[in-house]
Amino acid sequence: MKRGCLGSIGLNPLRFGVPFLLLGILWLLFVVAMQYQLSWAWYGALFVATATLWFLPIGTLFSAIHIVLLLIFRSKLQVR
Repeated sequence: MKRGCLGSIGLNPLRFGVPFLLLGILWLLFVVAMQYQLSWAWYGALFVATATLWFLPIGTLFSAIHIVLLLIFRSKLQVR
């Protein structure tokens, strides 16, 4: 049985569960790290946003917005 867009092109959507879960955990980790103003938080958030770009279309949209906001507010986030 094919499921959605991924199934129609021959990909099993259930195999994307683990990467989706890991990226979600990383998003939460870096949000908390940014709240505590840890020095590595900005770089980690940028990495996770870049890694999430391949989740079309919604992940790509949110990640692109997140990357732009990270770059705009870099100085306000006290990144060294």
